[in-house]
Amino acid sequence: MAKLHILYGKRKGEVIDIQPGPEPFVIGSRKSAEISIRDPWVSWDHAALHFDGKQFWLEDLGSSNGTYVNKQRIQKIALNDGDTIWFGKTKVRFYANDAAAPAATARAGAPAAAAAPSAEAIAQAVAAATAPLNQQLLEAQTEIARLKVELEQSRAAAGRDAATSEQLEALRQRNAELEQELERQKQLAAELARTQAEEIAQLEQRLAAAEAAGQSAGAEVLAEAQARAQQLEQELERQKQLAAELARTQAEEIAQLEQRLAAAE
Repeated sequence: MAKLHILYGKRKGEVIDIQPGPEPFVIGSRKSAEISIRDPWVSWDHAALHFDGKQFWLEDLGSSNGTYVNKQRIQKIALNDGDTIWFGKTKVRFYANDAAAPAATARAGAPAAAAAPSAEAIAQAVAAATAPLNQQLLEAQTEIARLKVELEQSRAAAGRDAATSEQLEALRQRNAELEQELERQKQLAAELARTQAEEIAQLEQRLAAAEAAGQSAGAEVLAEAQARAQQLEQELERQKQLAAELARTQAEEIAQLEQRLAAAE
């Protein structure tokens, strides 16, 4: 029985039995190949072994990196005992019979037995498989926490906005009331000034009429008229000062309210 002994490469050390038969043995990188070599330099269907009833032939199946026998690139060649073959980076020795060949470890067409994975290897594989899921879970938890913080901040801001709106409306109402009160005080002051001016004018007319008629006003009447005129003038001045003070105070309060309104908006 012929054998292939892998001297160098992915399956180094393995000895594969080649049972003569009518069907070719395909050598390639695919798992389903009769002789599967997981070498990146080996093509999907790299080469094939044929048995013509007398000897084995090796044929290249159009591989990208070629098939070499005894350092010569070949298309198809009859194999002799001891030939050295290269499939990509994998080095193989062909044995035509069992006489000088090492004991077989695998059979062409059957995959090599894989050693059972250790508990540590299984744990590492599980950790590697679940690492992306754990990362996604962590990111999702972080995003949920961030959204909760934003929700609390939004609620607090909504409460502050409501309070600010109420305060703003109260300030606007107070401002309107002060402006109305100021206008009313101005009207009262103007009415008082008009009334007092009319009374002073009447007294002056009476004095002028008495002088024109040649009548001599008594000292008491004259003194009374002068005293009353002086009182009216003082009262008018006091009312003017009160109105001015009220206007100044209310103007200051209105200015403060307008500043608060501007800051709140």
